[in-house]
Amino acid sequence: MIDLDKVTHQILQKAWDDGIQVIQAQMDPYTPSNCSPSMNTIVINTNWHDKQQLPFTIGHEITHVKECDKEDVIRSFTLGSKSSYEYEANCGSIKILVPYYVDEFDDNLEQMNVLQFMHIFKIPNSLFNECEVAIKKYVNK
Repeated sequence: MIDLDKVTHQILQKAWDDGIQVIQAQMDPYTPSNCSPSMNTIVINTNWHDKQQLPFTIGHEITHVKECDKEDVIRSFTLGSKSSYEYEANCGSIKILVPYYVDEFDDNLEQMNVLQFMHIFKIPNSLFNECEVAIKKYVNK
């Protein structure tokens, strides 16, 4: 079984190794984590009401910092194109999490299940196809 605390720590360590400043804060349980791509910083609410979502959330914020430029941020808030900005961050998070899931199966890859992956990390159902593609790409690399 996947140790979510260990995955969370490893993802945060990868962010630090990649030069991303990570601020871990105890906020209201319903205050979402956030980031500042221009400052290369993510702020993670470690008091989030659903701890199972933390790895996905951290991956999401890391992707914003690594993949989104200043123009993406401006467009998302001024032109209302936030959905594509968030979608790309969700896809990036999935790619970050897939190795932690697949590596748990070693030689038993036939036992993997996209829905199980999504359940473990509390990934929204609307991202099923993206999860399926990311897992297949990782396994077939």
